[in-house]
Amino acid sequence: MARPCRRWLGFTGARLPETYGAPRCFIQQRRRPDRAFRVACTNQKCCENPVPDDYFGWLFLAQHYGLPTRLLDWSESPLIALYFAVTEGYEDHDGCIWALWPGGLNSHYDASLDLVQIRDAKVKEIAECAFVPGQTCDQVIIAIDGREIDLRMLVQMGRFTLHAYGTPIENLTGSAKWSRRYIVPREVKLKIRNQLAAFGIRRSNLFPDLANLAANLRERRFG
Repeated sequence: MARPCRRWLGFTGARLPETYGAPRCFIQQRRRPDRAFRVACTNQKCCENPVPDDYFGWLFLAQHYGLPTRLLDWSESPLIALYFAVTEGYEDHDGCIWALWPGGLNSHYDASLDLVQIRDAKVKEIAECAFVPGQTCDQVIIAIDGREIDLRMLVQMGRFTLHAYGTPIENLTGSAKWSRRYIVPREVKLKIRNQLAAFGIRRSNLFPDLANLAANLRERRFG
């Protein structure tokens, strides 16, 4: 049997070389803000909300606006991952990039050897558990394809892992076969940021809205 091709995804938020393979909703051990978000959004009329039982729609929307959810952000581009590893802040610490082979992670849980679609029954069950009190699901972590609810997901080449429990990916048995960590030394962060900007990998392009465009122009013209 032919061996599946290893298609690696670059981790997009590791400004510190710490354990980072678990979503913030499990790391921070807070009450479930994704549930509160779903309830509060029903009273807001400034945008179109998902229908009540579109649990993935609510998950992606909450993740998009920065709430801790069961999702962990990844990118198909190692350069975009590198941008988030060297972005401003934590200048006196090393950064890092995590890489993941989705087929390896998914096969660990007897799932697809590629990204699992969000219409998959097991995946929908995990999403539902995030919002329905008392709902249970299998303790799995699955690499999934996303739903592009915003332009930034497209330009960042965003993909996700969906977590039913809080064990970091790198602590799973056998994870060395399908996950890697690459350290970015602190002394080269500024140089890498400038090199990435020269290739168009800058905040105003990865977060394409007027606020970030204005911030980028202020930095370049007046900073």
